[in-house]
Amino acid sequence: MAVSGILAFIQPFSITTIGLHALTGFLFIGVVVGHIINNSVSLKKYFKNRAAFFVALAVAGSTALFIYQPEPVKKILGLSGNLGPALDLFEMDEKGMTYRYTPDPGYKMLV
Repeated sequence: MAVSGILAFIQPFSITTIGLHALTGFLFIGVVVGHIINNSVSLKKYFKNRAAFFVALAVAGSTALFIYQPEPVKKILGLSGNLGPALDLFEMDEKGMTYRYTPDPGYKMLV
C-alpha cells in the first residue's frame, strides 16, 4: 500500500496505480477490522486510558484536514505529479462523454 501510494503521488494520473492502491486499501481495512475483532478485549482496556482520547482526537483532526483541505494542505498535495483526472477536460454532449488531453511532450508516435 505504501508503494502504490508513493507511485500515485509521484507519477501522473494512472487508473492502474490508483486502482491497485484502492484495492490494497480495501484489503488493509479488512485486516484492520479482523484485528479489532480478534483483540476487542485488549482494546476495551486500552480505551479506558486517557492517552487513547488524544490519539483518537489526532486521528479525527488529520482526517478532517484531508477531507476539508485548507489552503496549506492543498499546497502540499499540489506538489504531487498526480493531480487526478482534470474534470475541466471532460465534455458531455448528445453523443456521450469526451476526454480531451494533451500528450506528454516526450511522447513520440510513429506514423
